[in-house]
Amino acid sequence: MAMATWRKKSLRILLSGIVILILLGIISYLTVLLLGYFNIVDVGALKTNLQQRFISNGAEDNLTKDPLDAELQALQRELNKLEEENTSLRNEIRQKSNEVVELLEELDELETILRELESEKQSQSRVAEVYGKMRPQQAANILAKLPQEEVLAILALLDAQQVSQILAQLEPKQAASLTQGMSNPK
Repeated sequence: MAMATWRKKSLRILLSGIVILILLGIISYLTVLLLGYFNIVDVGALKTNLQQRFISNGAEDNLTKDPLDAELQALQRELNKLEEENTSLRNEIRQKSNEVVELLEELDELETILRELESEKQSQSRVAEVYGKMRPQQAANILAKLPQEEVLAILALLDAQQVSQILAQLEPKQAASLTQGMSNPK
């Protein structure tokens, strides 16, 4: 009776050990799959490495003497080379994709700046249109009180006849300074 109990316990321990080994194998397999999925480990290279170790340990000595095995090994090396090239190309594609994303972000920034500049130009055009509709004396009186950069920006948008009439109404010193600013824009 004691012998039967001992055999049952031994069988349970043996079966538990087998189940644990199977579970460890499954966990290892899933770990390798996940690492390969997230490109942490190159599964193809790992598989090739294990195969080469298996072959080099002499477990398949009979196959290495076969002429077809030499061709298989050459094809395996070619496959490894292609897998490395594939990995390299994927990395290059990833890098180029990042560059494209950066360029698109830069393009968005430039488009925003362009819209702001267009808005500013449109605003300046409206201001220039207002000054263009004024009598030259009224426009000159107002422009005389503005900073020279703003006056030059407004005058640049008016036609030559309007500019000459407004300059004629300004003090000669200020008109000369504005004329010089129009001839030498910054």
